[in-house]
Amino acid sequence: MDGLKLVAAVILLVAGAAIGWVGGTLYADIFTVPAAQLAAQNEERLAQDAKRRQAEAKALADRQAKQAEIDAITADYTRRTAEQSAQLAKLEQALSEKPDDPPATGGASCRVLIPGRVSDQLNRTGRAVAPSHSGQPDAAVPRPR
Repeated sequence: MDGLKLVAAVILLVAGAAIGWVGGTLYADIFTVPAAQLAAQNEERLAQDAKRRQAEAKALADRQAKQAEIDAITADYTRRTAEQSAQLAKLEQALSEKPDDPPATGGASCRVLIPGRVSDQLNRTGRAVAPSHSGQPDAAVPRPR
């Protein structure tokens, strides 16, 4: 009978170890592992949120820098437009003050009819670029035959 008790004790020991292992695994699967996974997910979410906030801050700074550049270009364009408008007004005033004298006859007929102040205003205003008429023949130029 001692052998039978020994076999029963070994079977009970192995059965107890198996039940303990299965119970421990189930406990870990049900309680411990999900809690650890949840903690890891929260930690990863916090890290991703920090990276996202940094990226948003950088994008905002870039956007503000670009807007400042656009504002500077707009201010420069507005300033240049105002200067050109003032120059054109001066030119129109100079043209309106020009006397309507008929051209002189004789040797003096080759003189320039634009007064110096008008010429100076024209030089300050600048030269306009002629529009291109691509594909359209010039009416003043005879057509080739």
